Amino acid sequence: MRLSCFVKKSKEKLMFLTAVLVVLFFWFHSSTVGDNYVEPAISFRRRPIDDFWRQLSKEEVVRDIMCSVEDPEAPCFAVVDVKDTYQKYRIMQSDDLPNGVHSRMRLKKSKENSEMVDKQFLMSAYLRGLLLSVYLAKPVVESSKVLVIGGGGFVLPNFLASLEKPPLVEVVELNGICIALSKFWFDLQPGPKLKVFKDDGIEFLKRKQQSEYDLIVLDAASDQGEVLASPLPFFLTSEGVKTVKNTLKSDGTVSVNIIAKNFSRNIPDALEKIRTLYLTEFANCFGISSQDLANFLLTCTNNPSFEVLTSKNLKSKVKSLPSTISRFYDRSFYLF
Repeated sequence: MRLSCFVKKSKEKLMFLTAVLVVLFFWFHSSTVGDNYVEPAISFRRRPIDDFWRQLSKEEVVRDIMCSVEDPEAPCFAVVDVKDTYQKYRIMQSDDLPNGVHSRMRLKKSKENSEMVDKQFLMSAYLRGLLLSVYLAKPVVESSKVLVIGGGGFVLPNFLASLEKPPLVEVVELNGICIALSKFWFDLQPGPKLKVFKDDGIEFLKRKQQSEYDLIVLDAASDQGEVLASPLPFFLTSEGVKTVKNTLKSDGTVSVNIIAKNFSRNIPDALEKIRTLYLTEFANCFGISSQDLANFLLTCTNNPSFEVLTSKNLKSKVKSLPSTISRFYDRSFYLF
């Protein structure tokens, strides 16, 4: 009798344990495989912070230096905290561009009085212009799906993820060191609404089989172009523009960060050629820049509700945007 009771209880425990394991299996399967997203694993090595590649001012502090394990020839990246007259901020820069800044975020005090990046503020004029351009073409809402090619320090993705009603943002960044540093120092927190892929942006787009994005931001640079450092040369071809358009929804928008090399005199001709190229696939294109920028932000959309922008109505159109976005307008911005 005792033996049969023992066997019965053992069977019940086994059935209960099996049920728990089944539930855990399907939960794990759905959370990791069901949405086809796995956070990338990054290998890196750290360099001593004393081994920095340029002279520091008294107001600069090196926080970290990371280098690639897979590619010893790849540039190393550093995070530096800077204090000026008005504020403190954090920058990311690389040893192949010793005085250039890849990303910049303002620092603020947390409730515990420690320093943290301010993800709800954009310091960079080009990111402010890009954000305004995107919202002028078609506002980003909670149901929007956004793809950013080129993460850098993930300033824009972090900003979008910090909105009260954030959209779904996917970011493709080829450089794993940028991803790792952004996690450590720029509060990058991948999750269901902010997905990060370590991949080639062009190949990532080519693999897409359907029109799924409301917005695509092309913000990856290279040294391959003679006049331009950005966008990637592929996005200056008919195939590239068609690939972007086919990955967008029918009323989708693309914003292209165009960076001139050394303020080249040929930039006006290059800008007009790029605009003409994108108009083969998009109904409307407009550009925003600033006198202080080497960046030219071309935004093209197939949004049927888009109203053509002019120098006369630009300011009023900006005022109609949410205050979280319109506050970044600057008088130095102009249309091209």
